[in-house]
Amino acid sequence: MKPANKVETTIQTASDGSFVEQPNEVVREFFGSQFGAMDHFSRMLVEEGEIRGLIGPRELPRLWSRHIVNSAAVLSFIPEGV
Repeated sequence: MKPANKVETTIQTASDGSFVEQPNEVVREFFGSQFGAMDHFSRMLVEEGEIRGLIGPRELPRLWSRHIVNSAAVLSFIPEGV
């Protein structure tokens, strides 16, 4: 699967008042059966990512489009079984 050239998402307010990007249908289709795992990972990043130094304080409004989908773009280069 190839990620969409343009991933349009929506923004939702987190419990602490920060804005968090939400995936759209294209992103859900891209991850297919693994979307649930990626959604869980994104929620972990929202809660713990900045605290653990994984993402910066201004990254939540572009979490899916800049970080999660962009990272998934390299999947075709990783050998199966790794």
